[in-house]
Amino acid sequence: MKNVRVNFEGWIQLLGMVGVLGGLVFVGLEMRQSQLIAVAGQQQARANMYVNRYLTFIEAGLDYYNVNVGSAFTDLSTEQQSARRNNLWITWVIYENDYYQYEAGLMTEANWEANLENIRRGYNQCDNRDIYEFYSQFFEDGFRKIIEAFPNECLDDR
Repeated sequence: MKNVRVNFEGWIQLLGMVGVLGGLVFVGLEMRQSQLIAVAGQQQARANMYVNRYLTFIEAGLDYYNVNVGSAFTDLSTEQQSARRNNLWITWVIYENDYYQYEAGLMTEANWEANLENIRRGYNQCDNRDIYEFYSQFFEDGFRKIIEAFPNECLDDR
């Protein structure tokens, strides 16, 4: 049987390569953890934003659901109509921010897909389409194209 001799330099090089690979794995895991923390932080920020919106309605003595979802716009009082319109302005700001968060990888695919349905509903609030039409001129083209790909349920209202 033949004896194979490995010199000391070969062992040092091997240990160095193992160390470099271990370091790369560690950095990759740290980056993944940082990404998860960033996504969770953004989700918490969005949750806080929504809670604050709901609290504004509570403090004004208005029912959020009734004003924004549960009643036709024309069935609302002037105060309720104003609240719905103001909420829609805020909502478009939030949706635009969500688009940026999604594009930056700070929102999960599942969360973005759920948001798309809400964005479609906001786009098709026909009594308040003027808000979208005004504000959309400031949107990034990619976001505006996503929105305008939705069926326009307001065409008959014009």
